[in-house]
Amino acid sequence: MGVVESNQWYAGYLGWTPGEFGCTAIDASLVAAIKDAQAQLAIGVDGVCGPATYAAMLAERQNTLVDGMAGSADPLADAGWIAVYEAKRTWLRDVIDLPPAGTPAYAESQQLIERMIRSEAGLGWSWIEPPYQRNFEWCGAFASYAWRAAGLGLPWRYTFFASTFRLDCWGRYQAFEKIANPRPSAGATRKMVELDESSGPLQAHFSDGDPPRAGDILLVGGVNTAYGKHVTVVESYDTSTGMFTTLEGNATGAGPTGATRHGVIRGHRPVGLPRGAAATTYHARRLIRPAMSDLSS
Repeated sequence: MGVVESNQWYAGYLGWTPGEFGCTAIDASLVAAIKDAQAQLAIGVDGVCGPATYAAMLAERQNTLVDGMAGSADPLADAGWIAVYEAKRTWLRDVIDLPPAGTPAYAESQQLIERMIRSEAGLGWSWIEPPYQRNFEWCGAFASYAWRAAGLGLPWRYTFFASTFRLDCWGRYQAFEKIANPRPSAGATRKMVELDESSGPLQAHFSDGDPPRAGDILLVGGVNTAYGKHVTVVESYDTSTGMFTTLEGNATGAGPTGATRHGVIRGHRPVGLPRGAAATTYHARRLIRPAMSDLSS
């Protein structure tokens, strides 16, 4: 496979575009631009934006946003991107949560999943033991891990990110088991959008001129699951199709090579139940966006 063809393949699976390199097409000019970017990032120069190059680019963008948060015109939007970059960099590490156990890749994945669940970089739930797929549904721990990079406080993550029910309480400023969750007395509050089973895009839900954006927490589930059964992080939202592109932990979907696996995956979740879909089909149920006041708690 040639260099241009390799970039076409990676762009499709990893989700980057030529515009991220200042180009309009995947061609020879893009190869040159990627080489320039690789040289600036001090990584191997081959003109192909594969997982290593893309991860390095995301890390640089993330650091730039973190450093500039204090003077940002929209720090909450920047925080959302910081969370997405953390989630996507984790996805690029090819994290798996199914056999073959005993392999180096599986062992490395388990160490990272443990960090999401057991350390203060994630939930800080030190008593949860592997195997996590059976003992703990760690999708919320993945979202917690992503938002930790944006400054979301451990008290919120520890208490509310372990389940869809808890996150639904958190988004509504409702207490969980007597854990206080007060609404701020001033400033913007969390955004909470309830979704339903209507077929097709539900643009009415976002008619306030504030559509979903990177970093929003999306709870998904089947029909009549109210607050859903699974936690995802929004990478992007297509207003024309009502389709979310998501980054998810403890799920089955696409890895960075395009192969289907269980672990950290990149997926697509519709708004509304598609026509003819089974009632058990997972689709968007709740959208939650943290507030700036959450980032210093």
